[in-house]
Amino acid sequence: MACSTPTAGSWPAAPTPTSSGFSTPRPAPGRPWPPPEAKTTYGAAVNGKLYAIGGYNGVVNSARVDAYDLATNQWQALGTLPTTVSNQAVVAQGEWLWLVGDFTNQGYLAAYNTRTGQLRSFTSNLPPRRNAAAAIYNNNLYVWGGNTAASNASTLADMWVANVSTVLAVDPGSASPQVHIYPNPSSKGLVTLALPAEAQQVRVLDGLGRLLKLAPLPAGLTRYALDLREQPAGLYVVQVQTKSGRVATCRLVQQ
Repeated sequence: MACSTPTAGSWPAAPTPTSSGFSTPRPAPGRPWPPPEAKTTYGAAVNGKLYAIGGYNGVVNSARVDAYDLATNQWQALGTLPTTVSNQAVVAQGEWLWLVGDFTNQGYLAAYNTRTGQLRSFTSNLPPRRNAAAAIYNNNLYVWGGNTAASNASTLADMWVANVSTVLAVDPGSASPQVHIYPNPSSKGLVTLALPAEAQQVRVLDGLGRLLKLAPLPAGLTRYALDLREQPAGLYVVQVQTKSGRVATCRLVQQ
């Protein structure tokens, strides 16, 4: 497993603060806007979706990963991380999201793949922190500020940088096909699959891995209506196999 190895650096003079106005986004009438979990969290947008990872609801920390599709105005439950995380910095690098720091595990450093759901954890020489800021510029991961405790004396003013140009490198030719499901979660058991190119068949498995449905697909089909009204609420795995034998996988939550 590759590790990022930041080195200490310097931060240019702070810019002159300016005032700006912000407006609260409003959903279209009758469309769902509230996220599936009320909490304070951090996230980032990748390919038209806003990813909310972990967070804190005033009582406990969360391990949930949810995505808000800006085009459909729908939230999608993507599963949970192996551990809770909150007060982390989040920044996007391609299809990956870097997670830096945590309220409790302040040395936390991980990257979440928004396409596959893969989580990669790393160790580094970055001093522990929470509530930091992070940015990606020219394939460098910059992390600065934050704190280590509630007192003002714990506030940090340092800046660190790591070259991450090859840490998460993936051969574009090895990218897996993708299938998108909406609405997800589903309350009625009727969903639409946006299929990858050359899709040949759809498989649906339950949470125990048992095959529930196997359906061949006509050549050239780009959308498929999936009916799971006879199935109980729960988590399902939808797999779409292409002509080349590759498989696109997506999790479906039925409420």
